[in-house]
Amino acid sequence: FTSTNAFAGRRFVVEFDTARTLTYNATSLILPGAANITTAQGDKAEFEFTGSSNNVKCLWYTKANGSAVSQVWDYLGTVSASSSASVGITGAGAYRALRITFHGVNFASGTVLRGQYYDGSSYITTGYAGNVQSSTTGAFTSSSADTSGGLHQNATISVTADMSGTLLILNLNSTSKKTLFGQLQYTTGTPTEMFVFISNYNANASAMSGFRLIPQLGNINSGTFVFEGLR
Repeated sequence: FTSTNAFAGRRFVVEFDTARTLTYNATSLILPGAANITTAQGDKAEFEFTGSSNNVKCLWYTKANGSAVSQVWDYLGTVSASSSASVGITGAGAYRALRITFHGVNFASGTVLRGQYYDGSSYITTGYAGNVQSSTTGAFTSSSADTSGGLHQNATISVTADMSGTLLILNLNSTSKKTLFGQLQYTTGTPTEMFVFISNYNANASAMSGFRLIPQLGNINSGTFVFEGLR
């Protein structure tokens, strides 16, 4: 921002009409939370010149969609599965982390659950490695995760699994390895409660912009999936 009369204390309000990156700088562009902000159409902010050159401080920033600008999870959407081949999110390239929370998930057939990253044009099916720990009695069994076509949760999930859980994905929009940590719980047909912990990475050096959950066989008959992002 520049001004022909940038005296200390002069304030101005900006309404953004497109996506831009405001890059935090402790001197020239001081932003809430000391973090970069990706603007969107309709966002508004007030700035104040600090009195040195054209250096400014952001006094407040309001997003048009109502989400917070500080380092909190942005709500990205809720998907309700209904005979769905997969459930996921794309267009999330602005986020370094994703959180997926799900409940009431049931499948059309007994299957294992597969997770795949999205690079903007296709889903990644190679480069995965990980570990799965599962328990039905309190003692956990550890094994390498099946990685064919994307990371698998190893054990077959029953048709009426009524599955719930949370997945945390890090380094999504980075060229670093993508990492995933998570836990899920479901009921087998016996019935028996199954608890599963998953950790994995993908070595792909490209920045990703999405992620999906897809059963190896059949569809996801029902369930609610909430997606959140951290910039």
